[in-house]
Amino acid sequence: MLKRRVLGDLSTLIEELEEEKRAILKASAKFGLFLKKNSVMTYNDAMTGYIDLMIRQEKEKAAGSQVDSISYLQKNCPFYSQYFYSSRTTAATTH
Repeated sequence: MLKRRVLGDLSTLIEELEEEKRAILKASAKFGLFLKKNSVMTYNDAMTGYIDLMIRQEKEKAAGSQVDSISYLQKNCPFYSQYFYSSRTTAATTH
């Protein structure tokens, strides 16, 4: 019984943290779009490139402990791109 309750609590916590991560990535993409549209200086939407760079660096380390980092980055790069580019498309059609 105790194990099930603890596992249930951990599952709930994981779901909450995943939702929070998605909200942060979405807010980051929207903020990047805002900066790109409204900044005086040129804004470089380099987040996807930065994530790709981090993936390459982790692969070069080639240690077993970086596998989690690589899979995390590879999983979140498309998520960030999806929100950034969909927000940009939505903003372009509303103006």
